[in-house]
Amino acid sequence: MREITSKAGLQGNFTNHSGKRSCATQLYTAGIPEQEIMSRTGHRTETAVRKYKRSSNEILHEVSDVLNPPMKKEKPGNALLENDMEVDSPNKSTELLTRSPFPKPMQDISNLPDQKPSVFNNCTFNF
Repeated sequence: MREITSKAGLQGNFTNHSGKRSCATQLYTAGIPEQEIMSRTGHRTETAVRKYKRSSNEILHEVSDVLNPPMKKEKPGNALLENDMEVDSPNKSTELLTRSPFPKPMQDISNLPDQKPSVFNNCTFNF
């Protein structure tokens, strides 16, 4: 594995296990069935191969988009519509999706350089 990674110009400590993990994760991300992944990685049970299943940034963003609150509609002239949280038709030229009724985050941490993606589970944030 050292020879392969050095020829590829990769730096770091890569092992056969990290290669197997990367392979399984990439196959999961591509939507390959577990039986096919198991045949490539040599796992005998679904439980064992599922340990390699990881969320990608793309999946995390899709989940975040689903869970984000809807945007308020705004008519030209910046007059917010009362009790109106959904767009009736994407073709209405008089209504634009603009701002969320909720405060903006203090800092966007999704695209920080050299950082692993942040995942928060079962958290409560009090401000």
